[in-house]
Amino acid sequence: MTRVYLVLKNADMTEGRGPMLAHLLFLHEDHAERFIVEQGQDRDFYSIRPMELLDGSYFTERDRQEELRRRALTKLSVEERRALGLDEDGEHV
Repeated sequence: MTRVYLVLKNADMTEGRGPMLAHLLFLHEDHAERFIVEQGQDRDFYSIRPMELLDGSYFTERDRQEELRRRALTKLSVEERRALGLDEDGEHV
């Protein structure tokens, strides 16, 4: 996981009554602060929200494991699945 800083920008840059929308991501909080200052707008139009950015390896590994399991189950007969305590879909009974 990586900590990032999401800059939110008010959708209504005239009165500031609009919703806050995702605008930019920064790796460093001071860079996000500097960006806001450089915009020359009222600070109330922007905010910074720290967030954790997940890399895709967790999901990729889980997906890979699920695919391996699915392929292994297709090689088993119904009797072999029952012997392993699995139903026809490969779920534990």
